[in-house]
Formats: sequence, C-alpha cells, structure tokens
Amino acid sequence: MGSPSPGPIGVLIPEWLLIAIVGAILVARLHFRLKVQKRRLRTSEILLCVTWLSAIATSAFDVEFARVGLYNKEVLTDLTGFQGSVEDIIYVARLSWFSTIPFLSTFYLCKASLVALYLDLFPPFMNKRRGIVWAALAYIIIAYISSILVFICVCMPVQRNWLVYSWKASCTDFPNRDGAVVAILTYFRSINPQEACPGSSVTMFFRVSWALNFIGDVIIFALPWLIIPGLQLKPKLKVGLYCTFFLGIINIVITIVRLVALETTTKDYVPFSLVALWNSLDYNIGLLVAALPSLRPYFRTRRHSEYPTSGAKSVPTRQREGGFTVIADSARTNATRNTRNTVSGVNSANISFSREHNDLWDDDLEDRSNRSNIELVEVSVEPKK
Repeated sequence: MGSPSPGPIGVLIPEWLLIAIVGAILVARLHFRLKVQKRRLRTSEILLCVTWLSAIATSAFDVEFARVGLYNKEVLTDLTGFQGSVEDIIYVARLSWFSTIPFLSTFYLCKASLVALYLDLFPPFMNKRRGIVWAALAYIIIAYISSILVFICVCMPVQRNWLVYSWKASCTDFPNRDGAVVAILTYFRSINPQEACPGSSVTMFFRVSWALNFIGDVIIFALPWLIIPGLQLKPKLKVGLYCTFFLGIINIVITIVRLVALETTTKDYVPFSLVALWNSLDYNIGLLVAALPSLRPYFRTRRHSEYPTSGAKSVPTRQREGGFTVIADSARTNATRNTRNTVSGVNSANISFSREHNDLWDDDLEDRSNRSNIELVEVSVEPKK
C-alpha cells in the first residue's frame, strides 16, 4: 500500500480531541466575557463560536464515514477494499459532496475569526494597519465564495457528482467488485462515462481550492509580522503573540503535505483514512490557532491581582484655591493605565476627566469611538465653613 493507514480510530480521536480543547477554551472565554466582565460578545468571538460549530458539523460526517467502513485501513482513495454495496457507494458519494460545504466554511471561518480579532483590537485612527486587515478580510471572503462556486459549477448538474460506474465491470457485476476500478461520480446509475463528471473536474476543484486556501493561510500567518512590530508592546507580550501565530506554520506544512500526497497518487492510491486525517488536522489546528488568543485575559489575571484596590488605602487629596478639593484616583490609574482626576466643590457638581493610554491588547478597553472623555457625576459635598 505504501502509506500508513490510521484507520477510523486514528482519524476520530485526534479530530474530536482538538474540538474538545477548543470548546474548553471557548467556554473559558465566554465565561470571562459574559459573567466576569458582563459585556456583550465581540465580532471575533461570535465568529469563533460559529467556526467551532462548523468544525463539529464537518467532523460529524467523519463519524458517519467511519460507521459505513470508509475509513477502514484497507480502503484506498479509489475505494479498493470498500465492502459496501452499490447503494452504500452512492450514499458515501452524496455525503462526501455535501460535507465539502462545511469543510470549506470551517477553513475560511477560522481565517475570518483571526482577522476580526485584529479589527477589534486596532482603533479607527490606525488607518494603515486597519487597511491591511480589511484587505485580508476581503481576500478571505472572495476566496471562500470562489471556492464554493467552483465546487458547485465544476460539474453540473450536481447529481452527476455521485454517479457510480465501472470501467471493467457491468452493472450486474457491482456486488463483486474484485479487480474492478470503481468511480464515484453521480446519482444516476449509468455505465456511460459521458454522463459522469470527468476526473479532470475533481482535480481542478482540488487545485483551485487548495491554492486559495494556501494563500489565505500565508496572509494570516504574515499579518502579525506586518503589524505587531510597529506597536509599542512589552517584549513578553510580543513573544507570546508571535508564538501563538507561529503555530500557523504547522497548518501551512500540513496543507503542503496534503497536496503533495494527493498529487503523487496517480499510480499508488493512499488510504482514505489518511486523507481524512490530514484534512481534519488542517482545519482543526487552524481553529485552535484562532482560539488561543481568547486566553489572553487569564494570563493577565495574576498581573492585575497585584494592583491595590480603591479601598486598600485612603485616597490622597490636596487643596486648591477657590474652595475646590482635588482627589487623585491612583488605584484606578494603576489598574487601567488612565490618568484620572476628580474635581469637586461647593456647587455639588463633579467633573471627571481622563487621559487614556491606548493599550490595544487590553481586554478591558472597549471601542471608544462613541465615548466622551468628560463625564458629569452628581455628588453630595458639604459646603466648607
């Protein structure tokens, strides 16, 4: 056979283990965002949840493929070794066609989640950086739509994609397919190859979709190196961000290996389960890379817990002319990196103003485009005697 076959267990265990890890990360993130911070979800977080559900839908097809025996170790990509009937072959072919849609969706939703994270982090005044991010998002959308259109239109009508015929056997010989080369192409049971999708259409779709996906992976991998060096971040934070997105190299390597393996199977077919394993690792590692930045708040918990609270010590004050007292909110300054002063007086009014430092990677800071730096707060102050 040449290539090792992981079998159904070798496909399903790594696949669902990665999905479970990402699910745990999402639960931790949603708990922090909704319960601790009591804030609404960001666009990147919503996209990440949708991506996770799409990955579950894609992996559910693998469970069914394993159930019907498609991932048995002896089954190759030309269906040699598959012990199902003609109806089973048609059923598998139909499932394979429909599973491609969530498969492609998961790939591009992973990329969109990472791009949306950048859009959430960069404020509107960073025009150049946001322009790069918007260009990447535009490519992802165009590539996804193009992949779906090529997939649907490469062989019309779509029913032709699950026709079963044999070059060496007649229809009555299908139950015994020993030595026969079987192709899964469309629903109509015809032995006329002219009614089936040509093999070149499948090859064209694979190469086009692979190229679009690979370019998207490279763009996502390159974004941090184009954007982060210009930001004033602590060295440890920069290293952490680089290491997180450095995992994208693993994704790129798996994508290349998948292409090389399938392009070199002209004479020697590889196990079907091996191809399924490469595919699942490809989109699940991409999903993991997209989810890892969600753990940022938990890595800052220890650092923030070292800051004193507002009730830890008395608030320093000083007198000013005209009966005003200046109160310095130093605890708030340490916790949020804001310079905040409060001026109060005999008129029972309070004016609070702040000069905020833009910590783009601080999860506690929201989009300030709709905020004012000056707010009026009613207080009750005894007039000085």
